[in-house]
Amino acid sequence: MQLVYGGSSTTITIVSGRYYYPTEGYVEVEGLVAFVVNQNSLYPWYGRLRIRGTASSFADLTANTDEETFNLDVYPSGITSIPVPWNRWDAL
Repeated sequence: MQLVYGGSSTTITIVSGRYYYPTEGYVEVEGLVAFVVNQNSLYPWYGRLRIRGTASSFADLTANTDEETFNLDVYPSGITSIPVPWNRWDAL
């Protein structure tokens, strides 16, 4: 995670890296567009993150302006624009 800007009212952060899950293996995380978080919020209202798995599969998480949800697009499965609450990762 790289803090790009930390102002008095917003924070801009880029997330990237390689992570290992014992049951699933490695995933690559790439920040396509920096996340922007308002000072009084826990979740971003702008930004996009890509998670790459095996067999050319990947998922894009795009922050919604409501600061409560992100849209999930999964490829190559064709799942698109599923709104998911930031605090409900278990919904994935």
